[in-house]
Amino acid sequence: MSPSGHRYNPWDFFVVEDKETLKQLSVSKAAGAALIENAAAAIVVTADTTKTDVWVEDCSIATIIMQLAAEELGLGSCWVQIRLRKDAEGNDANDNVKKILNLPEHYAALSILALGHKEKESKPFDEEKMLWERVHY
Repeated sequence: MSPSGHRYNPWDFFVVEDKETLKQLSVSKAAGAALIENAAAAIVVTADTTKTDVWVEDCSIATIIMQLAAEELGLGSCWVQIRLRKDAEGNDANDNVKKILNLPEHYAALSILALGHKEKESKPFDEEKMLWERVHY
């Protein structure tokens, strides 16, 4: 129940557990997607772009909420950007994902959320390095 402008809810989420499909998604863009191949699952965040002009924002909010939910469940997650990215041959990553999942032309993939158990626990951000100078009153 992620927030959505005018409650249009433009998203569709594709949960992928099939190892061959995860492998295909892992090469859908040139860099930063390889980890998908070994993920326990991935959620491809897509939108019907005809529903609203703020589908990018709506899907971004939904993706981060899924990341927070994964953390709450003790799972690791990694946002893999698809929109405006290319594969190693210069092909559009969104087109690659749409082909893999057989998505309609008016759909777009924003991101892929790779999920699984954490290999290591990351250190929390150091609050002393917060960029407080970028907060304005």
